[in-house]
This record gives sequence, structure tokens and C-alpha cells, in this order.
Amino acid sequence: MTQDNIYGKKPEEIDQLLRKLGYAFDNFANDLARGVIIPLAPPFKDYDTYNGNLIGYYQQFFDKYLHYLDQIDAQTWLFINCAIEAYIEKHRHIKVSFNLLQEVNELIDAIMGGITAYFNGLLSEAYQVMEKAFLRKEKHLLQLIPQIVYQGGSLYRVRGKCNIKDSKELFHTPFELRSKCGSYRYSIVGYPSLYVAGSLDTALKETRITDTNYSAIRFATRGVIQCADLSLPNADLTLWERYALVLFYPLIMACGLKVKNDKDPFKPEYVIPQILFQIISQHSPLMGVSYTSTRYSKPDFRDSLQRNFVFRVPKATQAQGYSKELADLLTCTEPLSPDVNEDVMEVSKRLLKKDCNNSVL
Repeated sequence: MTQDNIYGKKPEEIDQLLRKLGYAFDNFANDLARGVIIPLAPPFKDYDTYNGNLIGYYQQFFDKYLHYLDQIDAQTWLFINCAIEAYIEKHRHIKVSFNLLQEVNELIDAIMGGITAYFNGLLSEAYQVMEKAFLRKEKHLLQLIPQIVYQGGSLYRVRGKCNIKDSKELFHTPFELRSKCGSYRYSIVGYPSLYVAGSLDTALKETRITDTNYSAIRFATRGVIQCADLSLPNADLTLWERYALVLFYPLIMACGLKVKNDKDPFKPEYVIPQILFQIISQHSPLMGVSYTSTRYSKPDFRDSLQRNFVFRVPKATQAQGYSKELADLLTCTEPLSPDVNEDVMEVSKRLLKKDCNNSVL
């Protein structure tokens, strides 16, 4: 199989060829997406009982993942690479070389290099190792990373305080209070990024609120917001999406582990996600990252209602106030608080009935 055999074919024809000639890869990618390969499937429960440190868990998981890839024959890999190269040349009019196995290994090396440097106290080196991997070949990995295009859908945010009236209080932390910004999965100490959720239930779980002492708001996007997507797809995958999923699955795992020691000041599970978010913020037009909440007893990486979004905050060096640039991308409802004994579903219904055309600021 060569690129010449594929060039000129329509996307659906390439996809049919893939299903016929790349059967092993096709099955593996779709099984990954469905979470049916138990040793690899989220929420990666074996990490709960793993006795070593995070470096050791990463390494044993990556070895296991590469073992699965080794079961796919060389002819299939050749076909996959040729198919992607032909597709890109035809539809984007650029020539790019693809080697999925090599790219997976390079990504794994970057993750391992980053976490190892961080554990050695070399924070800048940890960032540089991962940055170099994502910027090589004209930002090849940043171009390929799975993305979600979000437009108009509902996004929720809560605070553990009743009867908030001003929507700004449910926006990102104001710049003058950045000293209160802690370390979270995708944001570093002192940086007021904005976390929102795909459902009110997820927002409440993320903030550990279990009573009715809270205020909630619903946001919507004014236009299109694109984020890197580290959840699993819940629809049939195209050739491109299967390629990207297999390539970035090690990163999905590395960023998606449930924190073991939630009350400790340092959470090693946050190292790689935080570095990734910084790289995306500095080197791409993406507005942030979408990922699956680990706060559910049974996290479902395909459930859009269990998604979180973390948006970067432009021009965060301001002395006080909020990011107008981020506010301009969103509209919102007025905040509301639950009535006595009102459950989450009822509050969600009330929020959905509220007008969502208000300006955030």
C-alpha cells in the first residue's frame, strides 16, 4: 500500500479502505473510544491500589499500551500513515509525514521526561521537555490534538454561598484576589482560570457541595469556542479521529487520573495537565481544555454531562477586575439559589428556563 493508491479518493472511500485493510487498527481505536479494553479503560481504577509513585504507574501503563499497539502488524501501520498523509495533502494541500507508532513513543517520552524532571525539582525543564515535543514539526502535536467545538450549549458554575445577585461573583476570581487562586488540575497557583461544567450536577460535585447552600449560574457561548478534548468521543469516529485518539490516549490517561490524596498540598496527578494547559495557552489559539470529571463514583469519559471545561483568562496581568476578552465570549443567566429541599434536577430546570442573554460583566 502506497500513498498513490489512496490519493484522489474521497474521505468516505479512504474510511472504507481503512475498515477493510486496517481492520486491526480500526477495531482497536473504536474499542478504546468505547472503553471496552478493560486494562486500558478509564477511570483507570488500578491506580487506586498501585503502590509505587506516579512515575512508576505511568511507565507500567505506557508499557501495557505499547504492547497492544505491537499486536497490530506493520502493513496496517503503513496503510494508516499513508492514508493520513494522502488525506492531509488532498484536503489541506500540505505534505506532512506521519508515523503513528513513532509519534506515540515521542509523546510518551515527553510525558515521562516531564514528570521525571518535575519530581527532581526541575520545573522549567519539565515544561521545556513537553513544550519541545508539542512544537516540533511546526506544532505537529498541537495540530493533531483532539478538539471539541462548543457553540451555544449550557455551561454551569456554582459557589457555596446563597443568594448571590451579581453574575461577576460566579465568573473567574478577580485579578486583585489572585492570591486566593490555588493549584487545580489545569491551572497553577495564582492564575484565575475559569472552570465550568457540562451539567449542574457536575459543577456541584467539582466544588464538593452536598447541600442547598449555593448559588448557580448558566453560561452560554456567544460564538464558537474550541478546546483541546481529553474525554472520549461518544459518536462514530472518522479516520482522522481514530488516528488522533490512538496517538493521544497516553495523554488522556496522564491527565485523567483521580487524585489519591485530595487534602495534600501537592497533587502529582496535576503536573502533566498543568504543563499541557500552559503549552496550549502559549502556543495555540485554543481557549482551554475539556475533560471528564473524576468526582463521580463511576466517571464516564463519554458522557457530555460529566465534562468540565477550563478556559484560559486573557490579559491576566491586570491589577484588578476581570477579563473582558473572556467575558465577551460568554452570555449568562442571572444567578439563582435552590429553594428549601429543591433537588439538583429542579434547579437545573429553573436555570434552563431563565434567559441566558445577559452580559457577564
